[in-house]
Amino acid sequence: MEMATLAIIMAGVGAVGSIQAGYAQREQYRLKAQQAGLQAEREALEYERKGNAVLGQINQANAAAAARAYAGGVMGFEGSAGLVQSVTEKKGGKEFLLTQEGAQTARRAGFTQAALFQEAGDTAVTQGWFNAATQVGMAAYSSSKIGGPGMTQAPAPVVDLT
Repeated sequence: MEMATLAIIMAGVGAVGSIQAGYAQREQYRLKAQQAGLQAEREALEYERKGNAVLGQINQANAAAAARAYAGGVMGFEGSAGLVQSVTEKKGGKEFLLTQEGAQTARRAGFTQAALFQEAGDTAVTQGWFNAATQVGMAAYSSSKIGGPGMTQAPAPVVDLT
């Protein structure tokens, strides 16, 4: 087997390896994207859990204020007891909204991160194909320089000196 033939075969093997490496890297990025999405969802659920805890605290505080008022012989949802409950609901409501915004932000960040990983995976495949094409092109060029398989030297130009 001539060296030129061997070089072409090795370039073909290298090209296939580059393509496979690109697809393997895309799979790794796909898994990272999936992991980023799951992590974001876990963070969002934690924010929602905190929001539910805030709602529970608001109910507990309002119930305590109403109980104190009724125990004191006044209406539990009017007057100063009603004012305490209103302030509790406003402050708690703001805190609850912050937890909901945190959940939405976590989901958006996870979606963005996952999209970036997906894009990186597609780029890896494209890069694998470009590397393969480059390897084959360089092998063809080198083969033509050293006289690859089936290549013959072009005949010298005929010059008529008559």
